[in-house]
Amino acid sequence: MSEQLADGPEAGHGHLDCRPRERVWLDREYRAPASAARHPYCVVCGTVRSLTWPRARPIGFYQSALATLKEHLERADPKSRLVQVHSHLLANRLAARPEFEDPYGTPGEVQLHAYVEVVRSVRPDLNEELILRLLPGVRRRRREEASL
Repeated sequence: MSEQLADGPEAGHGHLDCRPRERVWLDREYRAPASAARHPYCVVCGTVRSLTWPRARPIGFYQSALATLKEHLERADPKSRLVQVHSHLLANRLAARPEFEDPYGTPGEVQLHAYVEVVRSVRPDLNEELILRLLPGVRRRRREEASL
């Protein structure tokens, strides 16, 4: 058995994957029945691991994205910067959302929508494209795609 530890203390336990032969057949993508795949599940709590793309990330990934967003706004226009109160509100709202508690069974697309919703609840003037573009790793992937 392979052990997959959950990220963060909110998960309550380390997820322990089932054996490969015990995996269950489920849709890989929502509403796409032709994309079935064998999904591992946690033998401790029964949570099925999400295999959707993009994959779910721990909350630290999105906290890092907030720092990147703050830096970008300060460089772009000092008047439209993300002040400390905004950063504090965003961090608290992210921590309160259930989508970021346990990335083991959470679809990544759900996390992305929740992240955009949280940022836009504090800063409705920011567009979704900018918010998603400043996620860690997005710029690197675009550079790799451009070099092909």
